[in-house]
Amino acid sequence: VSFCEDDFVLQVENCSIAALIEDAFEPRQTLLCEHLLKHENHLHFSYDNGRVTELRPRKDLPDMILNIYRAILSSFQVKPVGYNSNRQEMETDLFGDCPTMINEYHYREGKATIKKSRDLTQCEQMTQFS
Repeated sequence: VSFCEDDFVLQVENCSIAALIEDAFEPRQTLLCEHLLKHENHLHFSYDNGRVTELRPRKDLPDMILNIYRAILSSFQVKPVGYNSNRQEMETDLFGDCPTMINEYHYREGKATIKKSRDLTQCEQMTQFS
């Protein structure tokens, strides 16, 4: 993630996709990585106080790439609150509105280790993918 004027840009610089069954999806994996690595397939977004507030994709950005970017950005949505903090929050992302358990621990040298977990069956208004 890099800063660009008044917003942020998500761009993939390295790509490796593993299949559950070795070599089962090799052509699709290669094609997906090629799309992710294209410079023009970056995503502008706004981020405020631990939340992704707006996505600004190019009109011709493939839905498959946008959905992967949504998943990546979902992991950045967290507002650190302190050492050994455990809390539940509602998060809205590509899975919809989901109760999310956030465990924050090992805060040191300006870095926090954060574990997020959720039961996707409890999400409401799940985003439909094309």
